Amino acid sequence: MAGSDDPLIPAEARDAWNSELNNFTAGSSMGYDVQIWGNTLHAFSIRYSDTFYAVLAQAFGSEVTAEGVKGIIAFNDRRRAESFDRVDDLFEMYGLTDSSPSCDRCVAEFAANGGCEVFGLEAVDAMIPVGCEPCENEASVFCMDHMQIPHCKPCGRRLGSSGRRKLLFARGGGLPCC
Repeated sequence: MAGSDDPLIPAEARDAWNSELNNFTAGSSMGYDVQIWGNTLHAFSIRYSDTFYAVLAQAFGSEVTAEGVKGIIAFNDRRRAESFDRVDDLFEMYGLTDSSPSCDRCVAEFAANGGCEVFGLEAVDAMIPVGCEPCENEASVFCMDHMQIPHCKPCGRRLGSSGRRKLLFARGGGLPCC
């Protein structure tokens, strides 16, 4: 991952890296991803110390900004989150990490986002926190147990040996919620 406007990793270096990866994987079943974030400088995922920013600004004849060093590096929280989400996805894909999200956190975020209020409607998709899809059952049970959901009727279906009701994030208005 690199920023399109990164002066420390210019386009020529990114192209050479891409070419190297392409040559290495040619004729094999291996693939690769190169993510270039548009309108993004170097160090978008790291917030450095003020001292580091001052030294870098002096070295490049630039100035310190709230995000980093003008024209050189700039922390970008959205890019940081998107980048680490991608890394987490890759780690999960290759079995390098425990992929189970904290369902307590996911359910709390889902409820805070207004998910229970639109439970069973198409709008529910926008309320599910990123990476929390595996917590569907926990969120469903929470909403049915703690909220009044006029357009849903609990079905009482059971989930395995736990005996909990299995309720679904029903999508597309008018669908049953179980």
